[in-house]
Amino acid sequence: MRKNVLDRIGIGLFLVSALLVLSLSIFVAAMMESIGDYMDEDIVQRLLAVSRYLASQIEPEEVAELRVPADMDKPLYGEMKRRLVDFADENSVLYAYYYIPAGDGGDMLQPVVDNDLTEDAYTLESEPLEMEDAPAVALGGTAAVTEFSFYSEGFGGLLSAFAPILSRDGGSVVAVAGVDITDEQIIAVGRLLRTLSLALVVCVAVVTASGSLNVFLHIRRERQLRRALDGAMEASRAKGDFLSQMSHELRTPMNVILGMATLLRGSEDIDAYSGGIKKIESAAAHLLGVINDILDISKIESGKMSLYEETFDLRGMVDNIKTIIDFTVESKRQIFTVEIDDALPARLIGDRQKLSQIITNLLSNAVKFTPEGGAISLTARLDDSEGGGAEGEGDAVALRVSVKDAGIGITEEQMPRLFHSFEQADNSTSRKFGGTGLGLAISKNIIEMMGGRIWAESDPGKGSEFIFTVTLKRGGPMDGGELGETPVSSHDFTGHRILIAEDIEINREILHALLEPTGLQMEFAENGRVAVKKFAENNGRYDIVFMDIQMPEMDGYAATRGIRGLNVPASGDVPIIAMTANAFKEDIDSALASGMNGHLGKPVVIGEIMQTLVKYLK
Repeated sequence: MRKNVLDRIGIGLFLVSALLVLSLSIFVAAMMESIGDYMDEDIVQRLLAVSRYLASQIEPEEVAELRVPADMDKPLYGEMKRRLVDFADENSVLYAYYYIPAGDGGDMLQPVVDNDLTEDAYTLESEPLEMEDAPAVALGGTAAVTEFSFYSEGFGGLLSAFAPILSRDGGSVVAVAGVDITDEQIIAVGRLLRTLSLALVVCVAVVTASGSLNVFLHIRRERQLRRALDGAMEASRAKGDFLSQMSHELRTPMNVILGMATLLRGSEDIDAYSGGIKKIESAAAHLLGVINDILDISKIESGKMSLYEETFDLRGMVDNIKTIIDFTVESKRQIFTVEIDDALPARLIGDRQKLSQIITNLLSNAVKFTPEGGAISLTARLDDSEGGGAEGEGDAVALRVSVKDAGIGITEEQMPRLFHSFEQADNSTSRKFGGTGLGLAISKNIIEMMGGRIWAESDPGKGSEFIFTVTLKRGGPMDGGELGETPVSSHDFTGHRILIAEDIEINREILHALLEPTGLQMEFAENGRVAVKKFAENNGRYDIVFMDIQMPEMDGYAATRGIRGLNVPASGDVPIIAMTANAFKEDIDSALASGMNGHLGKPVVIGEIMQTLVKYLK
């Protein structure tokens, strides 16, 4: 009888705790959703203000002189063209233009002039446009902007605002001023925030449901109270491992997203959005890596975690980490210094993502335990105790990294518990600073997989220093050369043809917009079967192929094998690059095994695309 009562109490307590965890995850998801809403609202208001400002730059008498194509020969037309070019540059918009109501009435607008200097520019010779929504509202006398979350009809990839130009007496609309910005980054950030919200809720729900089922089955299966309690503690520990890791790894980059969203909401400087979005993208990329680890948690728990080797720039990696923690450092007015020894190779080969995870964890702890105004330093150098590494490409390099803080310090009694899962140096530490200590345990396991070790030195009350060593390889030049932040428009692939197999329409539109400035001739296939057919019909006249993996009718693996088996020129030699969200090591191996030459992960990074194009087309 007593056993049944205890069983019911145990199940009840677990279900209550599971409900609380699920509620917290839904609250966090709602917060992330609100971030996207705030960003949308602020950008809309700014864009509306710019359109009204453009409307004020032209007099009704001026637009009255431009009614028919012959008026384009007037000096006023050229002056207005130059005025729009300058306006677009000064106000950071892509297009600025004027329309006049078409002569046949209704919601028709006749293009007059814009800042586009190409042959595709809208002029008085262009056909009238049938407008709805925002342009129609502007014809009625009120400024309006197209909605987020879809590409404006007729303006693929643009977010547009329209403002009326009224007659002198204010009784009629004589023209409409319009401005456009690209909405790809805005939509991508919003979509990523919403995806992360859903992923957070789903992950917690899955863990809660599986944990509840395990506890229920265990209690039913076990006869003795002691074994049942031990099993429940084991299941609770496993669940806690998962939730703690997720919380620890999400907290720092989520702080960047929340902080930058707050700053952008209070800013009226449209240029500030560019830098802010870059920081949000950097933090979101880190979150995406964490989500990949969450989805692969079964491999970690079973001891099947693997390392992935790639060539990377250590200094660039540290810069990205610095971006993630800078917001918290600045909020606590701390002094953060970085020193990277010039003797270190410019390029290293190793698991960049896991090395970044270790350094981010150590720096996050240093920031957390260091008081306001304190000093934190990151130092990276060759490990003299290991010989420092050889000179030849691919030879071993012993890297030594130190993170030093001016925090609370660690006593000798606390030191042995430092790298154990779920243990802080002191219980009061968890209450005051938060966290579970899981990050140090994970870092220790990864470092040992990299052939290194980690230890700490501390003076209680004055600060601590965490030092670790890992063995990497000396790398050569990165594939595609040193592209860095080189603008896409500086790359000229005119004369080259690419076939892109992608079944999602919006992904095709994004790729077209990203690659169009390079002069690359693009053709698209909506699935693998169409890709094989196009390659055969065009007699292999493609210089490179980007191939999605998961597509209807024929997937990317089968399409690659189909192209390789064609009896047409270049079918066996054309570079075929996987471009897919399947980004685990086994996915990359599968792509190469099917006959592909390389792999690009989604979400796409334009720098990596440019590196790939340079590598294979130049």
